[in-house]
Amino acid sequence: MEKEFIFLLECKGIEYSSLITTESAVQKDNSTKKITSGIEQLVSVTCQLKNGVFDQLLGNVRNKLIISAVVTYKHLYFANNNWYWKDILGKSLKDEIRKEQDYLFEIKPQILSIDELEHLLIYSKQTEKNYLEIFTEKEAKHQGFGGDWINYLTLNEDEKGAFFLKEAYQNYFDANLERVQNTK
Repeated sequence: MEKEFIFLLECKGIEYSSLITTESAVQKDNSTKKITSGIEQLVSVTCQLKNGVFDQLLGNVRNKLIISAVVTYKHLYFANNNWYWKDILGKSLKDEIRKEQDYLFEIKPQILSIDELEHLLIYSKQTEKNYLEIFTEKEAKHQGFGGDWINYLTLNEDEKGAFFLKEAYQNYFDANLERVQNTK
């Protein structure tokens, strides 16, 4: 039987904004503050799930494994690297959040750009692996250069691209084009 899990996503419309990349700049960058906030929110929701707050809505999910990700607008290089977590986020996260995160998640929350998330969805479809399997394999096998997801997820050439999001956007655009044009 497949192991049941919950995949939590926290979305942040951020990108790295410093003009010069140094450890100090990354530490002080707004993206780091937003990633920290996203992790705090993931920890909060996970604690609520483990404490049964959502049992009436979801059933008893207290024993399910939880994987999680902070999804960003743009790619943040090295964001899943141990250096980033230790030296950058480690200085930003409150001690109690860091301890809770280590306790609650077998696999640390991942940081994915919207493009990397889409690649994850396509990769899962192509390989017929669920997200937990992919997270576990990446954690065990591949930190790669920076631990970035885009370097890990190899897609078939004929299916590369942001098809899910492009199609959703096009459907939204088509459905609302006439209404928008007729608004005065």
